[in-house]
Amino acid sequence: MNTSKRQQKLLKNFQKILTVFQKVQRLSAERQREYVDKAKMHNVRNDAYEDDEVVIHETQSLINDNQRRLQFQVLDNEVEYNKSLIAEWEGEIREINKDLTAM
Repeated sequence: MNTSKRQQKLLKNFQKILTVFQKVQRLSAERQREYVDKAKMHNVRNDAYEDDEVVIHETQSLINDNQRRLQFQVLDNEVEYNKSLIAEWEGEIREINKDLTAM
């Protein structure tokens, strides 16, 4: 595989992963807004005397959980991408070794 094709393939892979990451970021932002809205509605509906700090802490906890899940998804995607790169490089190394052996 020549360098240009390999670079194009890597660029396409990077663009795909970037697109997935951006979608996950948007989804995370939407969910964070939903959590905040739900927490606000919960605060108004349930108990007028409830301490706002408790609601903020609970909301932050939900947001942190969501962010952790997002980070794990991103890390999983990165691991899969790196595995595919390693497999590709191993194939290229095998080709090089075959060429060297043929010489």
